[in-house]
Amino acid sequence: MAQSKLLLVDDDEALLGALTEFVRAEGYLAQPANSGDVALVLLQQRVPFRLLITDIFLPGLLDGFALARRARLFCPSIPIIYTTGHPQVAQIRAHGAPFGEMLQKPYKVETLLIAISTALGERYHSDWNVPPRSDGSCSTHGVSSTPSTRQASPMQAARQSGNSSTANSADIEFGQYSDLRLEE
Repeated sequence: MAQSKLLLVDDDEALLGALTEFVRAEGYLAQPANSGDVALVLLQQRVPFRLLITDIFLPGLLDGFALARRARLFCPSIPIIYTTGHPQVAQIRAHGAPFGEMLQKPYKVETLLIAISTALGERYHSDWNVPPRSDGSCSTHGVSSTPSTRQASPMQAARQSGNSSTANSADIEFGQYSDLRLEE
């Protein structure tokens, strides 16, 4: 069974790298892009992304909202998760943008995982996922959950076993300071 392919967009290279690595460790296929313009090229190539996770404030011609509008031209039902360290400004600029979950930076990875699972129609903290459509389209309409055949990631296995020597992913935050921080 194919894994869900996510398009991750953020201009903060350190944050984008950490986010990409984390999402891949959780069993998703992740394609990073450091601007809305780069992400648009990927969308124009008809890569069958199942989810767009984008920062709102990006360099180039497209901010996160403009990117989301363009993404919907290629994949009309693609779910969107917006991230921002400036929620008040984002609300002002959001007029006409496609609906999507808004995560305020810094956010816990547990919050991100729940948002991803919800957007993809998965049940979080279980061994279930939503398979991509067999025709390769971006639509998720009419898809039902089926058992996943993917193996648990090392982080998932550590969480399930209660291994205290491994950092709990719920304590890791992605944020505005370009780092992963462990809560005290």
